[in-house]
Parts: sequence; C-alpha cells; structure tokens
Amino acid sequence: FTSEQLARLKVEFQENRYLTEKRRQDLAQELSLNESQIKIWFQNKRAKIKKSMGLRNPLALSL
Repeated sequence: FTSEQLARLKVEFQENRYLTEKRRQDLAQELSLNESQIKIWFQNKRAKIKKSMGLRNPLALSL
C-alpha cells in the first residue's frame, strides 16, 4: 500500500468500519487495488482495534 492509499483507507474506516460490496468495489477502483486487498485491510484493522480494546477491558473477557 502506498501512503496515499493507506490515508484513504483510514479515512474510509473512520467513516464506517464495514464496507458494502458496492463501496468496496468503488474504493478498489479508486485506489487501484483489488477488492480482496481492501476487504482484508478492513478485517485486519477491525481485529487490531478489537484486540487492543480487549486488553484494556479484562471484565469483558470474563463475561
């Protein structure tokens, strides 16, 4: 990913953590990436956030 592509993906992620298929297609074309790259980037970003949240909230793990 280029720095421009990453910046655009981060902005998109801040607006919405989940992309529709249409939005993913549009973004892939706009950034010259394939849809699976964008899909995986979003999955990894969500997992990273979930993991960091889980470490800060041990009570959630015990429920």
